Amino acid sequence: MTIEEKRSLLVDLHNKVVAINAKADQEKRSLTKEENADFEKIINEAESLKIEIESDEKRSAKLQGLNEYLSKPTSKPVAAIGATAPQQSEFRNVGDWFLNGGYKEQRTMSMGAINTGGILVPEKFSTDLLSMKGEGEVVRSRATVIPAGDPPDSKLTIPVLNQFGANGIYAEMNMQWIGEGGTKADNTPAFTYVELEPKELGGSTIVTDQLLRNADAMSTWLGKMYNMLVTGKSEYAFLRGSGVGEPRGIIGCLAEKTVTRNTASSVLFADVRSMLAGLPADSWGSAVWVANQSVLPQLINLVDGAGNTLFMVGDITKGVPASLFGLPIVFTGKTPTLGTKGDLMLCDFSYYLIKDGSGPFIASSEHVYFTTNKTVIKCFTMVDGTPWPRSTLTLEDGTTTVSPFVVLV
Repeated sequence: MTIEEKRSLLVDLHNKVVAINAKADQEKRSLTKEENADFEKIINEAESLKIEIESDEKRSAKLQGLNEYLSKPTSKPVAAIGATAPQQSEFRNVGDWFLNGGYKEQRTMSMGAINTGGILVPEKFSTDLLSMKGEGEVVRSRATVIPAGDPPDSKLTIPVLNQFGANGIYAEMNMQWIGEGGTKADNTPAFTYVELEPKELGGSTIVTDQLLRNADAMSTWLGKMYNMLVTGKSEYAFLRGSGVGEPRGIIGCLAEKTVTRNTASSVLFADVRSMLAGLPADSWGSAVWVANQSVLPQLINLVDGAGNTLFMVGDITKGVPASLFGLPIVFTGKTPTLGTKGDLMLCDFSYYLIKDGSGPFIASSEHVYFTTNKTVIKCFTMVDGTPWPRSTLTLEDGTTTVSPFVVLV
């Protein structure tokens, strides 16, 4: 049984003892002999499970520490032969930082000191690397982003009111109209939890020493390419990730509400109408359509029963986005193509959690390609993401189900 499964079982045991106490409190009495026996049995089981979890976590922490030690860089960047690194405290850009020994600089980003997994990019250059947003950033700018914190890469557990499935929007809490002396309803809420643990995203590049000496060109290239990679790969995972070694994406998540298209390889008025009906009314002010670029010709031709055009072309010069049914629409190549599940989605990304970890880190080594005058540069960062709803939400009519993530299939 995994740590997550044991934690889930521990939550169930906790809910059981809470329910036993709540029932006795509601009836203004002590626990019966049978209830007390059940209570003690569950508590003992929970205590044993807690010890197992703590032991598993300690073992996992030791393994993580060993992995971090083994990944520690053992070299420094190449400098020009015979040259002495200038004793300067400011550097023009990332390339200048590499060339002139900036890896010795002790200034760091606000989230912590130099980490054993690599050299933390100095504060001056971290903004240069991350502010250059590549195309297709769909999720992060609209999601609920949790800062790295301290320690930055630790697992974060967030309690969630369990409003999903049969629990309903009030999470099993209830109130009733009662007469004088009537029994009041049980108001014990149901809870669950969401876990976020930053995953590593990284890559390496072989750079010639000539490019290293040409600091301005190196800075422009490194900043642009690694920023595009970090943004693009993260966004892809936020939309389509499996949750195994990477963030859990929207498509295929527990909370998705699927709408079956009427005609294969097409998007029709009836499809988008059903998708809008599956979105909670409270999300209409914050939701956006997410469409693969290949769906655009279908959307342009959409009309309602009266012949009114549903797709409105935006004006980027005035900051007006394209819209469908009055809701903004963004296009991306990170979702499946026309006719495939997820080619069109309607999402309220405020229900998507992103947990940043440490990074970005940059480290370099000249040893692997020493005889060819080349240097290996690696860049890596830590991040996780997941939708926090556990399933679709049943409204008070007891029948209608909605979700902040509606997906066309």
